[in-house]
Amino acid sequence: MSLNEADTPAKLIDPAIHKRGWTDDLIRYEFYFEKMILDYFIVWE
Repeated sequence: MSLNEADTPAKLIDPAIHKRGWTDDLIRYEFYFEKMILDYFIVWE
């Protein structure tokens, strides 16, 4: 399976996160943290 950079999160990462019960309101995409950019940041309380 050959995936480009946009396909990888859409077809692999996002489904795995959602399968574990995380919802979109708890996920931040391309989150800026200090001087870094995180592809994913999951918020929990």
